[in-house]
Amino acid sequence: MGLTVLVMGVFAYEWNLRRQHEEAEKALSAASAIGNWKSPTEGLLRTPSDQWLKTPPKLGKYFYQLNAAVPQKERENP
Repeated sequence: MGLTVLVMGVFAYEWNLRRQHEEAEKALSAASAIGNWKSPTEGLLRTPSDQWLKTPPKLGKYFYQLNAAVPQKERENP
């Protein structure tokens, strides 16, 4: 009788561990799926200028062409 109770106890313990492991695996799988979710309209929200807004300009490059020529009038009046 004592051996039967011991075997049943070990069986119940192992069954409970397996059930907890499966629940944890389901929760992690759901969290992973949520973390990888992307908006269906994400591609529509992009513009050609996104690359300029999300990355710094390369060394020696500018976002816009700079006009370095100062008009003659402004040079004469300090």
